[in-house]
Amino acid sequence: MQTNLFDTQNLQKPQQVCDQVEPIVRHEIPDYITNCAVTDCKSVDEFAHRYRKIDRFTQRGDDYVKAVMKTHNEELDRFGYTCISHHDNVTGKFISYIEIRNA
Repeated sequence: MQTNLFDTQNLQKPQQVCDQVEPIVRHEIPDYITNCAVTDCKSVDEFAHRYRKIDRFTQRGDDYVKAVMKTHNEELDRFGYTCISHHDNVTGKFISYIEIRNA
């Protein structure tokens, strides 16, 4: 039986797909994340405000800043790290922030 690539009957809704994804265990943070992690920030708030380009962050308004910070915090809760793309940060390189929690 040949599969119709355009058959939308069996597609899952995004939330169904997200519910199936297991969070990464904190000790399984990939090397490409640890290799580009910054070490000069004590909080994700400091990380975002120090490394995000102002015109792509705070100059877009309070609602935008809140949304970005919400995403950073959700990523920290789920994965133990968060990232900023090379387009959006002042270094021009992909960087990450790894939250260190005391056990």
